[in-house]
Amino acid sequence: MAKFLEREGFTEFAFNITPDIDHKFDLAITLNRLHEAFEITKAQDDGKEKYRRIGDISLKYGDFELAERCFKEGDDLNSLYLLYTR
Repeated sequence: MAKFLEREGFTEFAFNITPDIDHKFDLAITLNRLHEAFEITKAQDDGKEKYRRIGDISLKYGDFELAERCFKEGDDLNSLYLLYTR
């Protein structure tokens, strides 16, 4: 049902009803609900790439605090270095 709603353009509704955690993460990114995407990723074990993705998008929108948290959680030292030297 959530995939159908997403295809029909009801992304917010799809986000609220999807039981699939990976789909919920993708919808959170689509909706720019980055803090929620971060919380979803914290609940998973395979989050390094997801943390990097959230961190990069957070930088784009100027949310440096969230970007830093993501890069720390994802052990992304290169991105942390770039963040600290800006």
